[in-house]
Amino acid sequence: MNDSNQARFIGNISETYDRVLGPFLFEHYARNLAARIEAPAGGRILEIACGTGISTEQARSALDARISISRDGFKPADAGTCTSKTRSSGGY
Repeated sequence: MNDSNQARFIGNISETYDRVLGPFLFEHYARNLAARIEAPAGGRILEIACGTGISTEQARSALDARISISRDGFKPADAGTCTSKTRSSGGY
């Protein structure tokens, strides 16, 4: 097959997903999930398979600031996107 006829993505896939596709597909579900989380003030939450952090952001905004959120299970490519969002928001 001739590679010159193949479509190619140029750019950072994780950042583009986080900015465009992720919110379009998952932000509604992330808000719904965050609204249903029950955790006591000062409690801790572990989010598994956090990806770029779309659900984590929604949980952080819905929960008491004293609740700690830890994340695990993101791909190395997503780690930079998720980490930069954490820094810009003051942490999860």
